[in-house]
Amino acid sequence: MSNNNKLIVQSSNSELTKAAHTLKTILGIKASRAAQRHASAMGYPSANHLIVAVKADSVEQDFDTYINILKSELMSNHQIELNDAMIGGLRESLTV
Repeated sequence: MSNNNKLIVQSSNSELTKAAHTLKTILGIKASRAAQRHASAMGYPSANHLIVAVKADSVEQDFDTYINILKSELMSNHQIELNDAMIGGLRESLTV
């Protein structure tokens, strides 16, 4: 099941906030932690780094890469395992 044509594109602070809220809701974690997990999955070391990057230009990440990083981060930091329903919700909410 490849989603190579699916991208997550973040081009404004409001889109970052929406993405973090989506993660918070789907995963049941705090907003600040959701923002950090989103930044990591987008390829940035912190939410602040991602905010600075988005202010300069839009940021893109392949959905499969995003999910692979997110799975690893969630298991090591929150002991949360992403299931198909969670992944489907994220795909629906985050991709273009």
